[in-house]
Amino acid sequence: MTKPLPSPNHSPSPLWTHPGVILSAFLALILLRILTYAGRLWPILLPDLFYESLFLLFWLTSATLTGSFLLRKRNNIHPVLYLTTSAALGLGLIGLATLVLGLAGLLTHITVIVLLILLPLPKLFVLIKHHSPHATLARISFTSWLPLLFIPFIAITLTGAMIPPGFLWKNADDPHPYDVLEYHLQIPREWYEAGRILPLQHNVFSYFPMNAEMHSLLAMHLRGGPWEGMYLAQLMSATFMALAILSLYGICRTLGASRFASTSASVLAAITPWTTLLAPVAYVESAMLLYATLAIGWALIAAYSPEKQRRWLTLSGALAGLACGVKYTAVPMLLLTIPLSLLLYRPKLLRPLTLFLLAGLLTFSPWLIRNTLWSHGNPIFPEAAQLLGRAHFSPDQIDRWEQAHSPRPDQRSLAARAQATLDQILLDWRYGYTLLPLTLIATVLAWRHRPEIRLLFTMLLLILLIWLFATHLQSRFFILAIPLCALLVGLTPWESLPPKAHGPRSVGFPNRIPQITLTLLLTLTAFLSYLHLNQQLTPYLGLFGITDFKPALSPAYTKLADEGHNIALIGQGQIFWYQLPMTRLSYRTVFDVDASHSPDPITPWLPSNPPLDQWLLIYPSELQRFSKTYAHIPAPPASMLDEPEPIVVPPK
Repeated sequence: MTKPLPSPNHSPSPLWTHPGVILSAFLALILLRILTYAGRLWPILLPDLFYESLFLLFWLTSATLTGSFLLRKRNNIHPVLYLTTSAALGLGLIGLATLVLGLAGLLTHITVIVLLILLPLPKLFVLIKHHSPHATLARISFTSWLPLLFIPFIAITLTGAMIPPGFLWKNADDPHPYDVLEYHLQIPREWYEAGRILPLQHNVFSYFPMNAEMHSLLAMHLRGGPWEGMYLAQLMSATFMALAILSLYGICRTLGASRFASTSASVLAAITPWTTLLAPVAYVESAMLLYATLAIGWALIAAYSPEKQRRWLTLSGALAGLACGVKYTAVPMLLLTIPLSLLLYRPKLLRPLTLFLLAGLLTFSPWLIRNTLWSHGNPIFPEAAQLLGRAHFSPDQIDRWEQAHSPRPDQRSLAARAQATLDQILLDWRYGYTLLPLTLIATVLAWRHRPEIRLLFTMLLLILLIWLFATHLQSRFFILAIPLCALLVGLTPWESLPPKAHGPRSVGFPNRIPQITLTLLLTLTAFLSYLHLNQQLTPYLGLFGITDFKPALSPAYTKLADEGHNIALIGQGQIFWYQLPMTRLSYRTVFDVDASHSPDPITPWLPSNPPLDQWLLIYPSELQRFSKTYAHIPAPPASMLDEPEPIVVPPK
């Protein structure tokens, strides 16, 4: 736990050490780097970024006040951890409230504003009653120049968040923007236009838990439209990631780590390229990392704190449940891994862990209940369809889904899985090359000196096993290792290495070698990561603030749209770019195509009840790609591949 603050020193401090001066300089450096990226387009980028940030600040303030009321007293918790946990709880509650309002058809611009005003009112009444804010502001202090390493990554994230979805990182293997355009933003867009949350049988991803997408939907209502709200949605993703990184510092400080080690934990997570790749796009991993980091942190605090173990484990479980409501992979990686690891080292926590599981199921249950009703019995449809029910899917569709979300046939042997670990994790630049080596070094050095190290390393091994045998071996599905690795580094006592044998340690240069070495390794990693990310960002500079995607689409579509026709997209999955009302636009994802009753390559893609005036836009190259990649998808005839794309077919 945190140690009591020392008695104040009344001697005057140098001006440059004042928190306001430090923060101002820090923000000025970030702004300077953003201006460099913007170039002559800074009059577009900066006003838009500032304007969207006002909405973000209102939203985040509402969430933090709401969460701090639920969290109640700070006690011995570090202020940074108290702040980030309050924000996470508030964001989780806002997301679930958005789900309830959306299911009831009550989500509008007005109800969103009322929601964000009403939820923090209980905390505001408490603050007024006590005449002062309850939370304590931590003094900002640079124990080294490590925090300067945050600057380029913050600048890349903020700049990238103002690039329209579908462009950023398009040359990267992952996160490829296809998923954002197919469902992460497209499904909230359809729910926004429909005025309610409802199952979409042409887009199976609408059955996924969507704690992160709820905030994208809220952004669309807050800003008055899907494309007006997309930049705010991307900035909210960046906020989730920033809170996750800050949480690492607060967890380490609460568990008694030094400022240097705690800062190193946050820096290591921030300079790992995956975090910057995911932060400015409307993927869901940022939200999952926030809830997962805090769930792990509070489980650690509960395990090694004699006070309030039940309360902290309940809090940890609630946060783990929120993570499960973001992405299904959090179920085995958090709801199972955390209790198993705790029982291995702290068997006396068996009874309190029931509270962890109950709290997790409680915050995850709204999505399970919704899916049970939508799919007539399967709470996790389309997963476990063979066991729990396949709803409207045919056997061919279930087989396609299972094959697509399993390792390829050539990756199923132990040797192939080991090779995938090497390629997707150890040698993947998106993990910064040094993440796991630094983790192993820290684990060896601190194994005997901090019991938390053994617990964290066990969690890491369990997550690796789950990744190896329960996922389709994509690099991104291992990112929950990032906060675990960062905590392992942050809880290592670098200042007291090697351990003292007899008598007091000296504080000379030789005893600072571990700190200096870690600082140099982090700096080198940050430099290499920045080079990769900067190279990926550069091609898309200059696209700031775009809200009209017509220039990126085919003239054939533009002509039909301008003439007022209804359009069916055959084989096209980047639907969010097509800005027709969904009453005039139809499509199917590749998983929603049932070709079991028709070998025709076009008919299975058509909507169930097509309008009379419906023109088809057929994308033969995409149909060909789908037929080679996914099971039971008919290939287009060879003659189609010679036609210009897209092929326009008028109504019969």
